[in-house]
Amino acid sequence: MRVRAGEVLALVGLNGAGKTLMRMILGMVRLDAGRVHVLGAPVGRGVDWSRVGHLVESPFGYPELTVRENLSAAARSPW
Repeated sequence: MRVRAGEVLALVGLNGAGKTLMRMILGMVRLDAGRVHVLGAPVGRGVDWSRVGHLVESPFGYPELTVRENLSAAARSPW
């Protein structure tokens, strides 16, 4: 996966939607295989985290709404 400068990556969904992947990318989970680079630097060595915005939180969503409807509701939220 490659996210280019200026692009935004979001993994949204219920359990199993990719939050562990985000934790790996952010160095919050140790890899047992493979490689992850952020801004050209290997995670764990030299990443300038001040240039990376991220938010990993507990899963939340309204199960009766679609993913698009959940995103729309979050976009209108005052937080």
